[in-house]
Amino acid sequence: MLNRVLRFIPIYLIVSVCAALALLADTWPRYPRSLLQWLILLIIALPVTALGDWLSDHALSSSLSLAVEARTRGAQFSWLRIVYYVALYVLFAICAVGILHWFQSPAV
Repeated sequence: MLNRVLRFIPIYLIVSVCAALALLADTWPRYPRSLLQWLILLIIALPVTALGDWLSDHALSSSLSLAVEARTRGAQFSWLRIVYYVALYVLFAICAVGILHWFQSPAV
């Protein structure tokens, strides 16, 4: 058991650092300014990235997404597919910014 934990920790840290770098690139020029903020970023970067991946997998397997894929299956270039994916990205970005704003706003 201890051997599995000791093997898991460095793997988690490596993947978490990669996820944290992606999150830092996405939120540039804002970055953590204290040791505690850096530690929190490293701890939550991987779960947040995994949650985003899970959400995108579910969004891309929806009936609307499958209909877009079926309609544009043979085409190498499709405006419909581009517009659909851009709309999904914008929706996720709006939700992420809204959640971030909600967490940063003072409690009433």
